[in-house]
Amino acid sequence: MIDRWFDIDGSATFFVYAGNRRSSLDPTYQPGDVCKVLADYGNYQYEIGLHNGIGTWKNKEELESHKNRLAGIFDREIHGLRPHYLD
Repeated sequence: MIDRWFDIDGSATFFVYAGNRRSSLDPTYQPGDVCKVLADYGNYQYEIGLHNGIGTWKNKEELESHKNRLAGIFDREIHGLRPHYLD
């Protein structure tokens, strides 16, 4: 599905989940797999933001840990947080 975004001239922010799956509503993909796909589009301008997991909104240390994990996987600064609507 990511490929479709690269048909549009511009930039994007991808919010990637990097936590431990606690709910069936949490994403099932691995952030490293997303990184591999995005690496194929090296010249495309994009930012990475953290997509938090269910219930993590109240745990600042856990969010920071997930953000740091994501930064390490993508080897770049993480911009923003996309919280779950109900959180």
